[in-house]
Amino acid sequence: MSKLLDLRSRLAALRRRLWLLRTGAATGLAGVLFAAVVAMAFLLDFSVEPPLLVRGVLLAVVSTALAMALAAVAVAALRRRPTILALAVGVERRNHIDTDLVAALEFETPQAQSWGSPQLQSAVITRAAESGKDLNVFGGLSYRRAAVAGGVFLALVAAAAVSAIVFPDHAAAFVSRLLLGSAHYPTKTRIERLLVNDATVSPSASAPGDLKGPFGKPLTFTVLASGELPPRGRVRLAGADGHDAILDLAPLDVPDRAARLNKALQLVHEVHGELTNPGDATASSDFVLGKVTEVRSLAAADAPDAAAALLPDPSDPLVPPQVGDVERAERLLRAAASQRVYSATLGQLVETVRFDVRLGDAWTDPISIEAIPLPVVDVSLRVTPPEYAHGADSAAGAIPAGARQAAVLEGSRVEILLSSTKPLRSAQVTLGDKTVVECQPAGSDRKSWRLPAGTPLDAVAEAVGYSVHVTDDDGMTMPEPIRGFIRIKADRPPKVFADVVTRHVLPTARPNLWFGAADDFGLAALRVRAWRVRGGAEGPPQVVEVPLVGRPRRIAPLVCSIAAGDDANSTGSPAKALDQLVLPAALRNELTAAGVQLSPGAAVTVQQPGSRWFLSDPQNKHPLLVRQERTALFVYRQFLLDLSALDLALDDEVKLELEARDFRGNQTGKTSKSEVIVLHVTDERGVLAAMVESDQRSAQQLNAIIERQLGIGGSP
Repeated sequence: MSKLLDLRSRLAALRRRLWLLRTGAATGLAGVLFAAVVAMAFLLDFSVEPPLLVRGVLLAVVSTALAMALAAVAVAALRRRPTILALAVGVERRNHIDTDLVAALEFETPQAQSWGSPQLQSAVITRAAESGKDLNVFGGLSYRRAAVAGGVFLALVAAAAVSAIVFPDHAAAFVSRLLLGSAHYPTKTRIERLLVNDATVSPSASAPGDLKGPFGKPLTFTVLASGELPPRGRVRLAGADGHDAILDLAPLDVPDRAARLNKALQLVHEVHGELTNPGDATASSDFVLGKVTEVRSLAAADAPDAAAALLPDPSDPLVPPQVGDVERAERLLRAAASQRVYSATLGQLVETVRFDVRLGDAWTDPISIEAIPLPVVDVSLRVTPPEYAHGADSAAGAIPAGARQAAVLEGSRVEILLSSTKPLRSAQVTLGDKTVVECQPAGSDRKSWRLPAGTPLDAVAEAVGYSVHVTDDDGMTMPEPIRGFIRIKADRPPKVFADVVTRHVLPTARPNLWFGAADDFGLAALRVRAWRVRGGAEGPPQVVEVPLVGRPRRIAPLVCSIAAGDDANSTGSPAKALDQLVLPAALRNELTAAGVQLSPGAAVTVQQPGSRWFLSDPQNKHPLLVRQERTALFVYRQFLLDLSALDLALDDEVKLELEARDFRGNQTGKTSKSEVIVLHVTDERGVLAAMVESDQRSAQQLNAIIERQLGIGGSP
């Protein structure tokens, strides 16, 4: 067993203490260096608040100082430890003793066995062991350097901790800014809220491109501030071309704010009245959508709690908003009297800009506003008329491009097609009072949208207004909704006329009834109503159905016309052709188009040359009357009316009335009636007398015409 074991153990403890002193001193010095660098970085950042690039340099300097401090500690900790012999030499020097201690330690090594006398080695070891029992190996060590370095470091750490506790906002801002964050140090003036139009922006936001503004539209900057309030502020805008613009942030005092909020409340009350009282459906819906954004902006700028009270559900502007009274709004304003609202407006956003706000000693980092073009939407209307009007109303679907008004038949289907210059996130069409229809995209690019099925426009029953609202992928909307109106186009009742050759008939006569009937889309029924009048008393009417020739379920008009110069043939004109007993091709085609098919055996009979003809056809029971009026030929149908069922007698009267009902598909057609024709029942002598009277009147009219032409009877 070694006699110097105790001495060696104490020397090993001395080596550990020396390592601790060296490492502690290095740590304290490194901490002091790092704290000094951080303090200088804080002072520079707090006093100047440099931009992001400079803060990046500061972060690099602080990181370098931290790395150097850690390196110094590592070097001190990892430096090679002294040997036992070196420690013994130091102990001898500090205690002023001879070299027996070092010699004894060397004589205990295995190599010492070959060194001289063993008795001498044993004597030296024994002496050193005896003297080393009372030897203080730690005597003469200096603790001052480590204590000073550690004390200064701990003092700096304590000062930093106290500062962070007393000024937590400053400490948090410094850490955030040191890590390249966007926090600001507390200022006397505090920017509580920043709004650009109706978008809320964090006052410390510095991410580029985080805002989008409508191209060509105004930008309103609203700042809600508290603390030490300056008289004015400014908004600086920088364009891509390097030109700057300065906007003046003007304060809105409490009376102005109260007036604005009261106006907003009045608008909300008006919206509520529009929604609860019947009126113009389109105007009500558009009024709501146009005013809600303004109300939200006013309330959000003045007081957040007022915004919730004014519009509890701003996502659905068609729900009547629940509004507080004016007194409550005034109380909210008085509670916010310690705050002030500043406002500035840019007249038109024409390019992407960066802006920053400075108000007192408060400021914001530059924020980018990207100028986004608004969606341009074209509205197209496609009209499908009711089934009964297909083909007849050929212009129904031909609504001019860009037209927002349309007149359609009742029961028509109207499609609203939207075409946008930008992909749309959503599209809505408001019909009537509260009917909001979500449109569906018609293509994968989401630039074309259309109404889905199942809307009131699938079968238009009444006039309706509509408005179109869209939102594109950038969140942009149109400045004003597109408005239009769909009105009902009247399907006019049929036109009908009837006449007879003579108004005096025999009791057993079958008078020829010349009639014509026409309608926009065809006739469904035609009937003659005849009733007897005897002694002033009217008998029950007799109804006679008039057969119609035409296509099933839709009868073509029975009155047709052709211009007299439309037929170029050898006879010169249709009138001349008819005088020569030739049926003009143009007249035949017109009758065919009207649903009257004439066989090749149709014959022409001249009643009055140049003005009146009959068309007889073996396949048609009733002949047609052709009459020339001015430059056109009009075709009428003839019907032989059997009056035997009325049991007529002399001096009776017969009243005739032609009734026509048009065809409207599944809907009930409208009915029109001709003027009442009165026939006088007489004998043959009465008929001849009526004819003579008619001839006399014709002769008198002819003489009057001749006299006017010859100037007879005029003044000299």
